[in-house]
Amino acid sequence: MRRERPPSSVSCRRWPALRNVLIDQTARDAIRTDLSTTIIVEAGAGSGKTSSLVERIIALLETEEATVDQIAAITFTRKAAQELKERVQEELEKRLSKVTSELERKRLETALLDLERGFIGTIHSFCERLLREQPVEAGLDPEFETVEEGEEGPLADQVWREYLLEMHHNDEARILEIEEMGLTLEELKFVYDRLCRYPEVEFPCSPASTIDVDPPLAALNQFLEQVAPLIPPSPIEDRRDGLQNAILEIQQVSAHYDLRDRRQFSKVFGSLNRGLKVIQKLWSSKAEALAARDAFDQFRQEVVEPVMEGTREHRYATLIPFVLPAVQRLGERREALSRLNFQDLLIRTARALKENPEMRRFLQARYTRLLVDEFQDTDPIQAEMVFYLTGQDCHEKDWRKLVPRPGSLFVVGDPKQSIYRFRRADIDTYNLVKKLIVDGGGRLLHLDTNFRSVPSLAEFINPVFESAFPVTSTDFQASYAPMHTVREPATGALNGVYRISIPDAQGQNNKEGVAQRDAARIARWIRWALDSKLPLSRKDKPPSPIRPDDVLILLRYRDGMEIYARALDEQGIPYSITGGSGVQAVPPLAEAHTLLTVLSRPDDPVNLVAALRGPFFGFSDQELWEYREAGGRFSIFASVPEDDLRPEVKAVFTAAFEKLKTYHRWSRTMPPAAAVSSILSESGLLPWVLSEPPARSGAANTLLLRELLGEYESAGETTFSSLVQRFGELLETGTENGLELDAGSRGAVRLMNLHKAKGLEAPVVFLAHPGKKVSKDPDLHIDRTTDPPCGYLQVSKPGPYGNGPIIATPPDWTNLQQIEAKYQDAEEVRLVYVAATRAKDILVVSTFEKSPDKSPWSLLNAALQDVPELDDPEEIQATVDDPAPDAATVTVADYQTLQSVLATTWDAAKSPSYAVQSVTVIAKEADAPTRHGEGRGMSWGSAVHRMLEKLVRGEKGLEAWAAKILEEEGRPVSEAGELLALLEEIQKTDFWRRVEAASERIAEAPLSGVLAEPHTRAEDTVPTVTQGVIDLAFKEGDGWVLVDFKTDHYETEAERNALAYYYAAQLKAYAWLWERATGTAPSELGLFFTHGREYVQTDI
Repeated sequence: MRRERPPSSVSCRRWPALRNVLIDQTARDAIRTDLSTTIIVEAGAGSGKTSSLVERIIALLETEEATVDQIAAITFTRKAAQELKERVQEELEKRLSKVTSELERKRLETALLDLERGFIGTIHSFCERLLREQPVEAGLDPEFETVEEGEEGPLADQVWREYLLEMHHNDEARILEIEEMGLTLEELKFVYDRLCRYPEVEFPCSPASTIDVDPPLAALNQFLEQVAPLIPPSPIEDRRDGLQNAILEIQQVSAHYDLRDRRQFSKVFGSLNRGLKVIQKLWSSKAEALAARDAFDQFRQEVVEPVMEGTREHRYATLIPFVLPAVQRLGERREALSRLNFQDLLIRTARALKENPEMRRFLQARYTRLLVDEFQDTDPIQAEMVFYLTGQDCHEKDWRKLVPRPGSLFVVGDPKQSIYRFRRADIDTYNLVKKLIVDGGGRLLHLDTNFRSVPSLAEFINPVFESAFPVTSTDFQASYAPMHTVREPATGALNGVYRISIPDAQGQNNKEGVAQRDAARIARWIRWALDSKLPLSRKDKPPSPIRPDDVLILLRYRDGMEIYARALDEQGIPYSITGGSGVQAVPPLAEAHTLLTVLSRPDDPVNLVAALRGPFFGFSDQELWEYREAGGRFSIFASVPEDDLRPEVKAVFTAAFEKLKTYHRWSRTMPPAAAVSSILSESGLLPWVLSEPPARSGAANTLLLRELLGEYESAGETTFSSLVQRFGELLETGTENGLELDAGSRGAVRLMNLHKAKGLEAPVVFLAHPGKKVSKDPDLHIDRTTDPPCGYLQVSKPGPYGNGPIIATPPDWTNLQQIEAKYQDAEEVRLVYVAATRAKDILVVSTFEKSPDKSPWSLLNAALQDVPELDDPEEIQATVDDPAPDAATVTVADYQTLQSVLATTWDAAKSPSYAVQSVTVIAKEADAPTRHGEGRGMSWGSAVHRMLEKLVRGEKGLEAWAAKILEEEGRPVSEAGELLALLEEIQKTDFWRRVEAASERIAEAPLSGVLAEPHTRAEDTVPTVTQGVIDLAFKEGDGWVLVDFKTDHYETEAERNALAYYYAAQLKAYAWLWERATGTAPSELGLFFTHGREYVQTDI
């Protein structure tokens, strides 16, 4: 195993040392001494940004330029804030231990005691403090609530639903216009969700002229007349190419539809606005094929593309104005509820400062020194607020015209590490602020000394980025600044840059296959390094063996982390995941979502079949086919066919449907999050997750998902179906963070996506997952140089793998998209810079030999040619503390004895400890009364029961429910009118008036318990648990009335009384179970016969 770099990379020192002379010492001195000047510091990776902030704060306190409570230090994350606070405290304590002057001692002691009176925290927490201190000036309720990221979903969804309902009632024509564009309202919500993220941005929309369809249609006819005759009458080789299929399909459409219809017009021209392949051998001659191709290319360029561009612009002018009022309404709703999200905090603070000179003056006197970390990730609103808090003219409302008071503002950033454009961080803003500070008399300082990395890393990194960054900064990119390293590695400690080359392998060259082989290589090396106690350099200490937490594995994207987690798990290496796909990395959760979707939408046969075929039930295709052939319906409410089905198949379907009905009942009678938790627990999900690698993170993320669903319910997601929808969204988007069951209890390899690695470092860094590089055209451009910022969004139809066909675009989108692409490409360079500069001693870059340009680290490819390959341990033998005992000899007799013991144990485990029976069984113990006339069947009775449940619960839209329930029960939807009429008749009865007047009502209340001896089956040798669901319980006065709905057909009063007697035992069982569950006996029992709309009270 290679442990050394070439001699030029290894120092002869016993352990790391720092060079005495720093190239940027003058700038570092100015940070401590030039306290009366506004300063912006550009600090490269590893240059000590946090140290510079600590030095500045300590200097302000030591010189009495400011007291603790006059200082506000703003950081990018809460973790960074905590680190800064701890560093300031440690430095104060260190200075205090060395001070000799009594006056200086008192000064430092006061600063330490008052440290909590100052502010060190995130921009959002700072804004929240200001708004709570000045609520009147900000026009806010003093008791406003702060909404964390991710918590606003339920409220946003509710506002969207209400808005659509209102539009359906008041402006149906606009709804129809949008649907004619081929975009459903559910898909349009994607636009709403996107715009909601940018409440401060204006999305300009000018009315677009309607396209005159006649000229394009005339051109289309000419094109068809020219090309259609060239298509062979019969397919050559029994197939057609893309152009032939498109033309033949257009001819069929035009024969049956009027192409002047906007929807048909858009479909036809949309089908031609793509590269349609021409295969010469599928035409009668090469000349005809080329003629058709050239005619199509010309027609597409001259007619189709302009038509589609105009169509998309016209749609944009319709879609955006339709959605924006809903976005505005969401903001108004938050304000009405006194709820502010993070962006609201910034907007309301900036607005209050802008409009209130006295507020500015007061806060400037309170916070005389403002320090801002990671300023390259500041958005325009934060910059605006910073200038209002430091600007000399408290009446100037244009923050760009403000000049900070000398020394009032100190900002630190690195434009080469600006990687959060998707979170509003804008390099334009950084460049503007830098110019404003310098033009206002401030200083620009550079910190280029790198204390993090060893020289061998700088020798690799500097040439790469000298070519990638411009000499002078541009509108899109930061300027180049070299890393000047001062930290020398210890003798014998491995350091330098290495590569992992993933070779071409037939059948394993997709991104998953590449990632699996890469993950295995990385995990094997880490296992070897841990077992062989590979020495690493330590700061101010001798080298010591590598630990798991010395290793950082970075992926450019979130997906694929489960592959690397599994590889680490297989090698027994502890790890933690940050910023990964979280629940996405647990395959059993997708099966669980399918199961929950069945319960949420029991009328969906596709999901039901998927659940039955899945691991929870395990039906074979043969069994599903037999069930269908026997006349079975795929609905959890369907009856299993009695005939034409093998007994064993019938038995398993009956058991499966009973289980699903139980789950369905839980979904309707329990709180949503509790129902989901109960279903997942009862289904055995967690043991399944623990049985598959990566078991620990899989189990942790399963528990995390349960917690998130509980939080969604607390935030207002109060229906089972909406919670299932949230479950699905989490599977699609992933969670922001995963969890570990033993987080913090032991050192662990850190596995994370690149955006989460900002500010972090590690002795050993792997740049992994070389098989995936996403290069997609931007779909959003925001110009933040204007006031207010202007946004432009490309609207696409959501697809299963990202955005689908483009629906609408703003005017001049091609140009705007090209501008955004320049920002995007520049940020990709900065992302690789951030990744490469995380390493302290060893940087390992993975490459895929067959397609090196497809790697997200491809910018490093040229430099990697001269880098040695990281050795791949062929055999890993874990180190153990105690030697393994000698293997014992096992005889056949021993094996047979073990089998017998296991069989006996298994039989005992399978023996039931209690029996289960339904309350309805009790009624069937008596002889059923003779029935006269024919009823409507069980399916009708089930439909009536379910509609009565909706009625009791106060559900809206009974017409829709009636049609849906009848369809689920396999009955004609035409019976909906009769079903609704029955409900109307029932509501007119005296009994129903009692129900409506009740103080409390419960529909479908589940009950269970061990009944008294007379109700226990004689043949059972174990206790019998009786279960049932009472249709209705309502409270009158202090007592509860229990009612069971019956749909039996009868013709006379005597027949009805006989039925009442027959069901009395069942009601008494409900009464006993109710008393067992609530501690109070019901005051009344009764049966409501829907056939005669009659209520019959029975004896208790």
